[in-house]
Amino acid sequence: MIAIHPYRSADLDEVVRIFFETVRHVNGRDYNPQQIEAWAPMNPDFPRWSKRMTDNVSFVARMDQEAVGFAALRADGYLDVLYVDWKHQGEGIATLLLARCEEEARKLGLKR
Repeated sequence: MIAIHPYRSADLDEVVRIFFETVRHVNGRDYNPQQIEAWAPMNPDFPRWSKRMTDNVSFVARMDQEAVGFAALRADGYLDVLYVDWKHQGEGIATLLLARCEEEARKLGLKR
C-alpha cells in the first residue's frame, strides 16, 4: 500500500537519496558522467533541497514506511519535481503523486 503525505523536514535525507540514486541509475543511460555529476553531484546540497521542498507544496510517497517517491508543486501551478525510487518505477507511484499534486492545485485554485 502506498501512502502519500505532505513533505516534512524529516523526509529530507530520503528525498535526496531518491533523487541521487534515480538520476544515477536510471538517467545514467542517457547522459554522460559529466552531465550526471552536474545534475546529481556526489555531495548533495541539502540546504538547497530543503528550501526547494519547503518553498513548494511537496509530497512524499511511502511504502511500508520507506520513502519511494516525491513531488513538488510550484505556486504558479507547474510541477517542480517528481521522482520515484529507481527500484520502484512502474508501480504507479508517479501517477499517485501527480494525482495528489493535481488535487492540491485545484484546492489552491491554480489553473495550470
